[in-house]
Amino acid sequence: MSVILRYCCTSTGSKEANLIGFLAVAETTGEYLTNAILGEVEKNGLDNQNCRGKGYDNGALELKLEY
Repeated sequence: MSVILRYCCTSTGSKEANLIGFLAVAETTGEYLTNAILGEVEKNGLDNQNCRGKGYDNGALELKLEY
């Protein structure tokens, strides 16, 4: 599973998206995936209380490639 964090850059106001990693998952239940994502967020030193929304859809489809 890919983990992508989307955020607003406070200095420019632009929307950003960064791939922070790929996770091997043993289950695809909502509870398991939620815990995997929250663990990755915590591992990267982010406070879950500062998260304003979470999306569990195929967010990779939303990324635009630039050439």
